[in-house]
Amino acid sequence: MNLISCLILSIITSITFFLNISTSTHIFILNNLFNTKIFNNNLFINFFYFSFIIIIIYNFLKINISSSKHSKIKKYYLKYLYIIITISILNIIIYYIIPHFPITLKTTPFNLLILSLIILFSNNKKGIKKLNNITFFDSLFISLSSILTIIPTINPIISNLLFCKIRKINKTTSLKLSFISNIPLLILKAFPSISYIINNKDYYPLFIIGLILSIFISQNILSYFKDIYNQNKLYKLSIYTSILAIFLIYWYR
Repeated sequence: MNLISCLILSIITSITFFLNISTSTHIFILNNLFNTKIFNNNLFINFFYFSFIIIIIYNFLKINISSSKHSKIKKYYLKYLYIIITISILNIIIYYIIPHFPITLKTTPFNLLILSLIILFSNNKKGIKKLNNITFFDSLFISLSSILTIIPTINPIISNLLFCKIRKINKTTSLKLSFISNIPLLILKAFPSISYIINNKDYYPLFIIGLILSIFISQNILSYFKDIYNQNKLYKLSIYTSILAIFLIYWYR
């Protein structure tokens, strides 16, 4: 792994993760386009999850400590916590227990078309439920969305957003639940990178540069995603994934 490939990985993972357009698929396409496996370094890719965790916490976990002393605020955050825990646990169980389909050149175009539809139908125009109105059944229902992640192009965030829409949860709450509930899974994925970094001090500069770049890009991409989500313009990402699928179909022929 050299500086150039590290920077490319940092850019691709940051953009694709927060736009929910499948990091693994873009890495797979890169490797096949250039007939290389240099970008297929899961330890480096997983390391960038640390930057995603930082960005998610910064954007969605801003808590007013001074006001949290009030009983109503405490109840609010307790409910928030049990909803997040419920979704997170089932996300992790589904991710590690249920076998996932492999990424292949034949199936990826069709998986991208499925992702395109999920993104399109995740536009949330009628969501009215706030956090206080969410039931335990809502939490379980949203958690089951992770079953869709057996398809390699789909990540838990976009599937959570789709199921939040089905349960008519408002946009602000949908974004918070979908991103925050994925923090535990991101931690588990990123954790193996720690021992790798400790045992490979020569890579310290690469990791630091890649992490800084990833944080900068991730913040801007997340802001863009929130904008198009709130404006019901997810069709832009749906069109992109459809075009990518058509490109792969043409390439495979």
